[in-house]
Amino acid sequence: MRVASFVVNRNRLGQGGMLIFLTFLLFETLLPTPLAAQDLDGLDRHGNITLRRETITGNWGGLRTELLDRGIYFRGGYMGELFHMDPRHQGSQTRYFGYADFELHANLQQMFDGPDGHFFFYATLLHGNRFQPFIGSVHDLSNIEGRPNLLLMQAWYDQHFFDRRMAILVGIYDIANEFDYRESAQLFLNGAFGTGVDLTESGIAGVPTYPLTTLGMRLRIEPTPNWYYKGAVLDGVPGDPQNPRGTRVILDADDEGVLFMNEVGYESDRPRWGLNKAGIGSWWYTKRFPDLVEQDSSGNPATHTGTQGIYLFAEGTFYQEYPRSRQGLRGFARLGFSDQDVNALSTYFDAGLEYTGLIPGRDKDKAGIAVSYLFFGDKFKQQQRAAGITIDDPEVLIEATYRIRVRPGMFLQPDVQYVFNPVARAGATDTLSVGFRFGLNF
Repeated sequence: MRVASFVVNRNRLGQGGMLIFLTFLLFETLLPTPLAAQDLDGLDRHGNITLRRETITGNWGGLRTELLDRGIYFRGGYMGELFHMDPRHQGSQTRYFGYADFELHANLQQMFDGPDGHFFFYATLLHGNRFQPFIGSVHDLSNIEGRPNLLLMQAWYDQHFFDRRMAILVGIYDIANEFDYRESAQLFLNGAFGTGVDLTESGIAGVPTYPLTTLGMRLRIEPTPNWYYKGAVLDGVPGDPQNPRGTRVILDADDEGVLFMNEVGYESDRPRWGLNKAGIGSWWYTKRFPDLVEQDSSGNPATHTGTQGIYLFAEGTFYQEYPRSRQGLRGFARLGFSDQDVNALSTYFDAGLEYTGLIPGRDKDKAGIAVSYLFFGDKFKQQQRAAGITIDDPEVLIEATYRIRVRPGMFLQPDVQYVFNPVARAGATDTLSVGFRFGLNF
């Protein structure tokens, strides 16, 4: 959950160019959709070509459909964000963030009647400076924030067994694709509504998720179509904390330890009123960690073998405009707890609502509002008081957003966020951030 940004100079042509681009996007909403810009199928969690993906470039005269039938799927995209952030009692700034990505799927069974498995590769290019340090919050303003970098984020093989009731994945892996995942929360731009902050702020560098992933193995078991178990064993420190450039995998069980993750839950196989998904998960690092406060008999920090936490979440549909429709109101809630002896956070909570098709005639637009709370552990507060810093929690984030489907493969998303009591930087104050994201899918 990190992004890229650079400061926008109001006196340069860059901002004028952005206004021209916005005018073009709004003008495009008034035009009929050309037949070339078709919806293309994507992939579900099993590698089945079933999900709908939209692209600007369309079907390439049928070539993409032919490749899909042979088990090959690929896409490229670009997302950009422009935000004006205005902290109380401080100077404001306007910044732009950019993120390009490319993904490739290859289903072996479809390609040459091979084993029931598929390869996946995903690369990203980030440009600009970071935004979050200016606000001084633990919450990341954007879920694409990170250091300027070119990264191979994922490269794995997933093999299915027993009529797809079990699957084993091996490779460079992002846990956010499957663990702690709530579909309706993906609308929001703030990084907190992806993988919970109690997970991303755990251990030395957080769990393996954007922008730092690592090598691991995941087991998925589905005893019935609606119930699942997922377990993963991963490198305990994603990337290289000493060298953040590029994709780096360092396997050192003695120094970095291992991360174990587990999740069990229920997931509906189609849109319906009521509960759509619910789960409970746990995480545990094997590495030894120093206690935040306690000392041993020699005056050195006491150590603990490992650190752990649990999380719970639920997601449901409260209203459907018609049966089995994705138009309507959905919501989610999540609660997580961390070991307070080692981790700064003790408790994390978020919840939100998403409505698809709120405005008549805009059936694929999405509107949402969400809130997030961070609570810090007593030992962390004690540690900070010893350093002359007072932590008054919780840190609270509220976000309201609206995603406009401009054309197939193109969206524009105005967004407003307000963070109360940011605590990641001394002197930080409540901050209002107003801006937008645009996305292009090729």
